[in-house]
Amino acid sequence: MKRLALIVSAIAMTATAHAQDATEFKNGGEFRARYENFFNKSGQESAAAEQHIDTRLKWNMNIRKGERLQAQVSLLHNARLGGATSVETLDQAQYVQATSNNSLTVSRAWGWWRGTDMVSFKVGRFGIEFADGAVFSENDWQALPVVHEGLDIAVDSSFATFHVYGLKQSESNAPHATAAGGNSDPESSLYMVTADLKNMPEAIKLANIHLLDMVSDQAAATTGRNLQHIGFTVGGDVVGFMYKATAAFQFGSFSKPAVGTEVKASGNMFDLMVGYGLPETMGLKLSAGYHMDSGDDTTTADKNEGYQTMYYDRHNYGGLMDVINWGNSTYFNVNASIMPAEDLEAGLGFYMFSKSKDNGGVNFGQGWNGTPTPAATSTALGSEIDVFANKAYGPDMKIGARYSMFMPGDSLKNAAIKTEKLAHGAYLQASIGF
Repeated sequence: MKRLALIVSAIAMTATAHAQDATEFKNGGEFRARYENFFNKSGQESAAAEQHIDTRLKWNMNIRKGERLQAQVSLLHNARLGGATSVETLDQAQYVQATSNNSLTVSRAWGWWRGTDMVSFKVGRFGIEFADGAVFSENDWQALPVVHEGLDIAVDSSFATFHVYGLKQSESNAPHATAAGGNSDPESSLYMVTADLKNMPEAIKLANIHLLDMVSDQAAATTGRNLQHIGFTVGGDVVGFMYKATAAFQFGSFSKPAVGTEVKASGNMFDLMVGYGLPETMGLKLSAGYHMDSGDDTTTADKNEGYQTMYYDRHNYGGLMDVINWGNSTYFNVNASIMPAEDLEAGLGFYMFSKSKDNGGVNFGQGWNGTPTPAATSTALGSEIDVFANKAYGPDMKIGARYSMFMPGDSLKNAAIKTEKLAHGAYLQASIGF
């Protein structure tokens, strides 16, 4: 920790010392403090109350040399006031994160080179977010945003902006013997191409197509993955009407539980939204949405139909209370918001959740601590109401508040432990940008 602090100090002094030469140093970042209170996370008679205050300091330093060379380092400090462990760690096991409550983490570190006017290269540790965040998002709501390590080749043409990614998700230096008697390299890689289309009709503001190939050879000779994913997003507005649609399809070989056998992958996801806006009526916006991602039928041992949720924006999809995550998830939602003033927004949302497959599992978020295994006799997971308000004090100071209620459905109710009560919670957050 002392060594890292010395490095940070050296970087800051170097930035000042070189301010007069051709290399440009630019600092920025954010400090935020968040209070959360879960009055009942379990939906049981004996309430599972939880409250805490989390802080995060993000410091970004961009280094630029002319128009063709650039680098960035991003440092994060997270703390739960009074806590002994980290605020949150990513559940993607392939990413190593600090576990100390008072840790300074290098969140991003990358270099960038513009080879030509059309082609540029980025290598190192960086965040990836495209389209509407339904497939890849940095998940900045989390204490530790999602980062990836590898290469990004960007091609900017007249009809589309392309990104070609080669990412290493995990790496092991201990090859293992294969069933055929040779050696294998246990690692996990992801290859991806995204295209943001340009010069679309006026009614289309967003058009994205992406292709992924996830390949892994894990530490056991009989497990692995070769999963393909194809998806698209289109969205825009016309005469007050808003719309957005995202669809994704997955296929390939998900795993090999035994030599000579395969589990075929066959998953899909749809996320749809339609709405209408009245800018003259206090910026009123009304919208309705539908989401479905496929679940796996546990009775089919040779096929996995569950949609692999990738790195979608968890907090902004599926309710602000973060009870139900994607994965065998279907829900309908309606939302409304107004802007009584230019710097003030208020709104509410209603969600109704169910399982896509009756006997499939469910992924819960940090807002739920109740029944871990939903009943197969019902698909109804429950419903949620969110009420929120956001206020800006100039361009650099923001305060947000929310109150949420989750009502467990029949699939989550358990007569033995009486999982039938209302789960609800509130949060207050202030952030300062610089």
